[in-house]
Amino acid sequence: EEYEIEIVIVVFRAGETLQVEAYERAWQLNGVVEEVFRSDPSLGSRVIVSRSDFSIDGSQWEKDHKGYLVNVVNRFKILARI
Repeated sequence: EEYEIEIVIVVFRAGETLQVEAYERAWQLNGVVEEVFRSDPSLGSRVIVSRSDFSIDGSQWEKDHKGYLVNVVNRFKILARI
């Protein structure tokens, strides 16, 4: 059985000049998630293998313009026994 898991990380930083810091933190957290998958691709023998398929990011002003929201989406492909 094959399926996909998408993990979405959202980071908020208040203020007008903290977009870079928000990006850095979002990608830092994404690195932690990727490390879990890389260090044990079988996810504790629960699946045959898992791997990162793609990562993408984006940013926008928070709706009240109080700061930046940065999101990182990482999709993993999973192969498991039924």
